[in-house]
Amino acid sequence: MKDSPTKPTVAIIGVRGVPGHIAIQIRKKVYNDKNVIEIGRNRERLNALLSPLLDETIALDEEDQELPAMGPLAGVDIGLHYVWGPAT
Repeated sequence: MKDSPTKPTVAIIGVRGVPGHIAIQIRKKVYNDKNVIEIGRNRERLNALLSPLLDETIALDEEDQELPAMGPLAGVDIGLHYVWGPAT
């Protein structure tokens, strides 16, 4: 990742599982990223796992067809995607 910014903003989709939790820890503690944003489908579940390492939460409703390109996602440098299986 030679061309990555020194302290990037990272968006992680699918943070509720083990890979997502590990990604949050690694991005903040090892890479010392500037901002880590969690993105998921269920606001209640996202709020239940809020971590002091997360800087922002974005909950997508079922009618959301794509991630908004404005606001907090406009400055994202790296995106990590850990979603698989049926929607929960």
